[in-house]
Amino acid sequence: MKRTCLITAILMITVAMNFASATQLDTRDVSEDALWVVHVDMGALRQTELGRHIMSEMSTDEANRKIDAFKAIFQFDPRQDLDAMTLYGTGKERKEGVALIRGRFDTGHLVTLIKANEQYSGTVHVTRMIHRWAEENKGGKLTYGCIARNDLIIVGEDEALVKHAVDVIDERTGNMADAKTLAGLDDASHATIFIASANMQQMQGLHPRAAMLKQNKAASLSFSEKEGKIQGLLRMVAKDDQTATAIHSIAQGMISLTMLNQNLDPATMKLTQSLQLDVKGSEVSVEMDYPTTDIIQFLQTCKKRREAKQEN
Repeated sequence: MKRTCLITAILMITVAMNFASATQLDTRDVSEDALWVVHVDMGALRQTELGRHIMSEMSTDEANRKIDAFKAIFQFDPRQDLDAMTLYGTGKERKEGVALIRGRFDTGHLVTLIKANEQYSGTVHVTRMIHRWAEENKGGKLTYGCIARNDLIIVGEDEALVKHAVDVIDERTGNMADAKTLAGLDDASHATIFIASANMQQMQGLHPRAAMLKQNKAASLSFSEKEGKIQGLLRMVAKDDQTATAIHSIAQGMISLTMLNQNLDPATMKLTQSLQLDVKGSEVSVEMDYPTTDIIQFLQTCKKRREAKQEN
């Protein structure tokens, strides 16, 4: 009997990844070769007002039925057992990245499930087993995974990258422990629920519309909730001071044009007004302070619109 493969389970987990114990970004688990890193601390989010709202949305009868079915197959409740997800990569394509998923798993049960896959195979890498299986709902695309620890699973679409990620975890190759290779990683703190950083200089094939990003050596983005507000911080490290001044002027102009839009809804106007720009040397920063209650109201409005569209 065919079962949903592990990677499908992981994609489902990300939908509910707001419900676990706090787990900060550990740069020792990230390869020193990474060009970008994204980390979501689900436990920190769960402890916020926004997280509690999302939790209530995931506790409806319909949501409970879906999660109960998921739990029956995988012996895993994402609302309680998922701690964090870290993704990093050596290029902009999905296949050039890996996912580190932290939580409380029944690893023996998960291995039994993926071994039922018709294209399953396993190879030993040093002392670790690298599992391979095919995505049944994606044209047989191969996926690779390794149970690095009972609380850590590594998944990716490139076998070599998964093996490299294992070597980083096992300290056989370099990591990003000093958090200096990618700007902004040191913004991670107990309050941070999301952090992302990218080396823009070495990122090839950026979208033509990302002209502003191309003028930067690095960029980072983080979000936290404090005193009833969602706080966001975007950092852009420009090529030089002159470029930073130009980027600051362009960003300020974009904000001004947005606020002149007479058709702008009140929520977007309030969000735009909350943005604070600054430039210091070659670094441009954009800070946001936005009431959590307004974000929750926005999410509720979107939900109602979606439901109304489905009814029509």
